[in-house]
Amino acid sequence: MLWGTGIALAALVVAVVVARLLRGIPAVEAFIAEYPGMVAPPGGAPVGLPAWRAWQHFLNAFFLALLVKTGLELRGKRRPPGFWTRDNTRWPRTGHAPRRLAASGSRRSGWPPV
Repeated sequence: MLWGTGIALAALVVAVVVARLLRGIPAVEAFIAEYPGMVAPPGGAPVGLPAWRAWQHFLNAFFLALLVKTGLELRGKRRPPGFWTRDNTRWPRTGHAPRRLAASGSRRSGWPPV
């Protein structure tokens, strides 16, 4: 993990240095002057986000946070609230001994059959 972080940081530094060197070339300077990367909006265009889109972005961020939280709980081997343990005291009763059904790959559940 530490090596990966160091390599990624070194690659980022190299990319920034190469980009700064490329900006000094006259042909690249002319290209940037011709195409600055910004376009003026047409006249009468609204500025900002409409309210419905702002709420939609908020809901998407909220659901994404829930998804990440659930992933971290499962990765941390903490038992989430929706974890199901089968027992034979309630329906459906089976002839087999109760066993824990986990979402992790730590134990084979027997399905699909080999």
